[in-house]
Amino acid sequence: MPKGSLENNRLQTRMELLREQIRLLEVDVANLHADNVLDLLRKRSEAELTVAAEEALGRDLRAERTRLATVDNMLDRHATRVVALAARRGGLGALRSQEAPPTTHWWWYLDQTVADRLRHTVVRAGAAVIGLVLVLLVGNYLLNTFFGMSPEEREAYGYTTMAEQMVYMGEYEDAIERYEQALEVIPDLPEAWVALAALYDVQGRDEDHRAALARAETLVEDPLRLTLLLARQYETVQLLDVAMAFAEQAIELDPGSAEAHLIRGGVHDSLGNREQALADFELASDLARERGEDALYVLARTRMGMLLQQGDMGSMPGAVGP
Repeated sequence: MPKGSLENNRLQTRMELLREQIRLLEVDVANLHADNVLDLLRKRSEAELTVAAEEALGRDLRAERTRLATVDNMLDRHATRVVALAARRGGLGALRSQEAPPTTHWWWYLDQTVADRLRHTVVRAGAAVIGLVLVLLVGNYLLNTFFGMSPEEREAYGYTTMAEQMVYMGEYEDAIERYEQALEVIPDLPEAWVALAALYDVQGRDEDHRAALARAETLVEDPLRLTLLLARQYETVQLLDVAMAFAEQAIELDPGSAEAHLIRGGVHDSLGNREQALADFELASDLARERGEDALYVLARTRMGMLLQQGDMGSMPGAVGP
């Protein structure tokens, strides 16, 4: 057999084996259970080594890389489940000690990823609760002391409060239902329409999203206020690229807006951009102090403190994650 033909046959065999590796990975990641989690991680590492070796020889493996990226997205999306399943086999830490994978094979370190995300979630949730408490205290004091609330306002306010709690818990369908109930009581609640615009967007309900956004635009005449509301809501539902765009737009409209810098700092924090987040929180606190915005000042300083404390904890011996 000619040498070239033999080499082509070997290459074809290697490619067939690689594609079979990826196919088995796709099957395993779609059917996660305790008995296959170790095998799944091993297969992912084997596939990575095979692909890297072939790419080093100049092979075009874009199609295979695309399939592996799909597997990786599923692993990342189900990171908590992978960690829980690995715990039944002693935990990912024990499996790493057993297998000694390179640090570039991040799928072996999903426990650290989950721990890091949990810390970020706690920080965001803590800051959100603090901010919500401040808003509620100030809002309730003004409404009850100076204006009072009608029965309709109290009912609608109850629905929106429940909706906000559901959003923070990730229960978007239930949150949408509560916001819609609030609007049945009072149709012209701008914050509810803004919230629905973001939630419909997350759910892929494009027509409803456009209608809600158009309604919000008619109710909120101040462009800065509308942009801030949208930035805050998109940050809450974790569409961070959209939240960042609205925060930047708000800063362009008013470079001295403490709230805009506070929101942008929160987005940076969620993205893991610690230094940018700290800079925005510090600037937000300075701007809030200059304008006498006490609630925003306290919240900005709190976010700064929590992020600095998180950094200190991350540098302690035995801390998990980057």
